[in-house]
Formats: sequence, C-alpha cells, structure tokens
Amino acid sequence: MLSDAPVVRWTGALLAVLVLSAAACSDDAAPAADLGLADAPVTDWEGMPDQLAADVTPTPDGSGGGLPKSCSGSCAKQTLTVIFGSTTVPIERAVYGVDKDAQGKPGIYIEALHGGFTDCPQQSSPTTDRTLVISGLPLPLDTTAITKADGLVVSLLDYKGDLLPTKPVTKATAASVIFVAADVCPTCVGKPAPSHPGGFVALDLSATFPEGTVSGRLYAVHCDSLDL
Repeated sequence: MLSDAPVVRWTGALLAVLVLSAAACSDDAAPAADLGLADAPVTDWEGMPDQLAADVTPTPDGSGGGLPKSCSGSCAKQTLTVIFGSTTVPIERAVYGVDKDAQGKPGIYIEALHGGFTDCPQQSSPTTDRTLVISGLPLPLDTTAITKADGLVVSLLDYKGDLLPTKPVTKATAASVIFVAADVCPTCVGKPAPSHPGGFVALDLSATFPEGTVSGRLYAVHCDSLDL
C-alpha cells in the first residue's frame, strides 16, 4: 500500500518529490501525508509461518480462490482510459507487487504506466508520461467489488502535464475494483528474480476524480521491484 511503500517503489518516491515541490508554490497542493507516502521497513516474507501462508494462499499455486488463474485474449487486453474534461488518453500497461497492509494482512500494490519504459520500475527508470497508483487492495480471491470503504486508494500522477497542468497528482474521490482473474504468489516474495514470472492480475477499475474519470480493464504483470 502507499502508506507502507518502501523506497523500491520509485513512483512513490517521485510523487513525494513532486508533491513537496508543488507545496512550495501553492497552498492547494496535496501534502505528502495525505497521500500516504510514509516509508516502512521491508517485510521478510520468507519467514512467513506455514499457517499464515495457508490462510492467504487458498490454492496450492498461490492463485486466488474462485478466480480463474489464466487470462488471454480480451481478458488480458488493457483498456484503461483517462477522461479529464476534453482530454482522453490511455494508460498502456500495468505492473504489481505483493505487500501487506497496516495490520500485516497480505495484499497487492499496482502501478499502471504510460510511456517512459517497458520493463519493471527501477530507481534508474525514465519518467513516465502518467502513472496510476492503486493501493489498499487485498489478495485477489473473488469478484467482490472493492471500494474506498474497504481501504482502496487510487491516485493519478501526471508527469507530462497534459492532464493536470497546475498540480502533479490527483486522488480519486470514489473508486471500485472488481478482480477478473489472477495468479499471485505471496510466498514467492524474496526469491531470486523473477520470483513469479507467470504472475498476473486482471481487474476492472472505475474511479472518479475531481477532474474526470479513469476506467476500464487493467492487466498487471508481476514485478519483484514492487514487492514489499
């Protein structure tokens, strides 16, 4: 989650810099604390007890409960679209990592990316045109809708400036995620990269921002650099 984000989550670090820079110029800029950017120590998943592993991994391969563990064709086609006023732009791809919430319960963290680079985020990665950050997600176990009431947080970072010309980031006022298919392996975290090369999460997102909406299918592949 963003509140637990370690320094390996390079988008979060860039966001903090942008927010602090904007705060120096405007009283309206969102403070870093409101966006949940506090750092937390890295969790040792290799030492997770067998019973906890069983509790969070309902199937032997680590994929989610009743969700399909395969996704191809239209299922895996990302259609995520940003509509802010008269501007409509896509977000072309997404990546995810496995993390924990403030209570230590496993979940996933997602960054949907457009432009900049094509591999997993690293400290040296070029800046994207825009990045959508989704946190507060549990492990994908079923198709129950997840909303802000469940802790879901969705933020959009606009590095190019074509969506948010006066500030670097905006936060959704309402959001809903419905998982479609997933193959997630919490117990793979900490193993040599790529720890889970077949890992993926497919979901449908609907988010409302003060400036407009972000909606569509999101298909994220696993990145060890985003694991907590």
